[in-house]
Amino acid sequence: MFLQFIHRARWCAMLAAGLIGTGAHAQGAPPARQDQPPLTLSEALRRAEAQLFELHQELKHAITETALLRDTVLPEMNDVLTQTRYAYERGRYGYLEWVAAQREFIDVQRSLIEAAANAHNYRTEIERLTAEPLADSN
Repeated sequence: MFLQFIHRARWCAMLAAGLIGTGAHAQGAPPARQDQPPLTLSEALRRAEAQLFELHQELKHAITETALLRDTVLPEMNDVLTQTRYAYERGRYGYLEWVAAQREFIDVQRSLIEAAANAHNYRTEIERLTAEPLADSN
């Protein structure tokens, strides 16, 4: 999947280096800072590829985290919650243990939501940088 971004990275690098125009000045965008030397094409390409690689690694991590939480941790926490409720109803556990189990379950749910949101945000950022939709291979 990462290799499909190389072509787009080259285009982004040319855009960043100012080798192709976007009409930004016509739209009222401020001109580039004069105290910084202009980027060469190779420098801009290297930066674009590095940024895409970093985002791709973060996306893979967020997808893995989401799958692990959804497929392993959340079902196990659901079982723990069920067992704790059963023990509470029979007087083996107190109210504090029952509430603690509920809080832990909610924390796992919150972590799952955050991981899925992170995956979505990384995917969106990659699509924004490459100006192409990602394939749904993940």
